[in-house]
Amino acid sequence: MEIHEETGTLKVDEGVELELKSYYCDRETPKIVSVTGLGGVAGTGYFIDYLARNHHIVTFSPRNSGLSKGHFTIDNYVSDTAKVIDHLSQSDGRRPLGIGYSTGGYALGRLLGESPLVERAVLLSPLIQMSEQNHLPMNLYFKWCLQRNRPFFPGFLLKTYPESQEKYFAMDKQRFDLDDIIPFLKSLYESSPCSKKLLSPTKVVLTGGAFTRLPISSRKLKKIREVWTSLGADVDVYSDINHWYSGSRWFSNVGDIFCLAEKRGITQDMADFLDRKSL
Repeated sequence: MEIHEETGTLKVDEGVELELKSYYCDRETPKIVSVTGLGGVAGTGYFIDYLARNHHIVTFSPRNSGLSKGHFTIDNYVSDTAKVIDHLSQSDGRRPLGIGYSTGGYALGRLLGESPLVERAVLLSPLIQMSEQNHLPMNLYFKWCLQRNRPFFPGFLLKTYPESQEKYFAMDKQRFDLDDIIPFLKSLYESSPCSKKLLSPTKVVLTGGAFTRLPISSRKLKKIREVWTSLGADVDVYSDINHWYSGSRWFSNVGDIFCLAEKRGITQDMADFLDRKSL
């Protein structure tokens, strides 16, 4: 099957346009909005290509990543996600399906506590709140950065972008000006949790590793499962897979993201859930 790509932009704020990329074999198949994790951008890969066989996948780059402009915070990522979904709903006259990974799962989970923006949703390794995983060291670190006005954060690297010769701190493909980092950390630390009943049918897929590449204890994983279940989600747990879907939960590096999910049939299970008709 040949997968087609379309590109576009969406204005979400004054002076802020988001990069959009769509992938499909048949343009008229059901649309899925894919909300990436922190550091990701609009684009294809194992996961998107697999779903594009039978769906029209719409991806977007968060602010200041890919070709998107603006200054990234957790709250504006949540609101931008809502605007992308609303744009598709208005253009098609029907709600799309939704998939959110990691921070994207958090964003979609928060939105679905307010409104049934999508027909059905899958939250893949979602965060209930942004500092939940290994939360004691994370919270201590955020407080230390904020108290001392320190911009450093594990994973941030100072990079020069050849097209402009400007220097940015970057987390994977997410860019931050020096002045952006403290507001970003503050938004991370102060973000509201997903705490309201999910208003669209939702599957949550939990894994046994945190975004910090540390394993999540069985006790902690059980508590996370209980929270999502209490919010109305159908929860699957794969404790032997890490947050990055690249193999073992123990300190594995990011490889071809989601390739193991496809091999294990997890991706097809998610697609089947999205295609299920509500009673």
